[in-house]
Amino acid sequence: MLFREKKIAFETLDFLWTIAPFSIRLSMSKPQNKAHKLYIHRDIELHYVFEGVESYTLGEREYEMQAGSLVCVNSFAPHDYHKISDNSKSVTIVISLDYLMKNGWNPGKISFHEYVEDPKVGDMISDIIEEARADDPAHNLRMNALILQLVAYIAGNHSCAVAENEISVDGPQILGTAYRYVFEAIDYINQNFMNNITLDELSVLCKISKYHFLRIFKQITSYTPGAYINRVRTSYAKQLLFNGASVTEAAIASGFSDVHYFSNCFKKYNGCRPIEIKKKSLKSDL
Repeated sequence: MLFREKKIAFETLDFLWTIAPFSIRLSMSKPQNKAHKLYIHRDIELHYVFEGVESYTLGEREYEMQAGSLVCVNSFAPHDYHKISDNSKSVTIVISLDYLMKNGWNPGKISFHEYVEDPKVGDMISDIIEEARADDPAHNLRMNALILQLVAYIAGNHSCAVAENEISVDGPQILGTAYRYVFEAIDYINQNFMNNITLDELSVLCKISKYHFLRIFKQITSYTPGAYINRVRTSYAKQLLFNGASVTEAAIASGFSDVHYFSNCFKKYNGCRPIEIKKKSLKSDL
């Protein structure tokens, strides 16, 4: 079978970006609760659904993905997804930003549309999956050609120019020091979001001024540090509500001391009040 739990890559993860500039993960699994973390990386990610329904969070937007839909994750965009329907079938392709830049991609000039529905994209991704299973001397050459063909097609048909006031991710500052600062902060937040995290604490962690930290965090993630913390907290609280916690219990466990403020944040990032999630959870138990 083409779809089963497996990961296809040309080398181990430690050497993935230096030896093989992309990875492919096929999955077929049952619905699951969304994890509380939002992932962020500098490489391009393409997530395509073949069958079923999935939910994909990208920045502050959430897309319900039907079969035949693609989500494109541009550099540094916080993201996460979870499956909704039974046995949904999807593929995730992660492509090294360095690899794309060496082949003419300029992320400071152009970015992919976040949500795409295009039958040709599905055909091209299917060709990539089939080629990934091949094993002959010309295999790597064909894989590179197919990946670049896919990127070129999406760039030519489903992309837009980056506004002049948006950050250019191909500059040495973003690819180096600033990127490391933001990753250190995000890792710290993901590990400590239940606690009271201050801007002073994060700037001290990164050894830079509060103003500089706030500016680069917002430029790279599109979130302020406070908004990112609340996004992670409410995502975790949603999981707790589905698992039987009360609204107050979910608020306190995810780091909120004020239930009313928690409810407002929850609605902002999830589109509904936490009590509505609780009611859905109770109905599903009947």
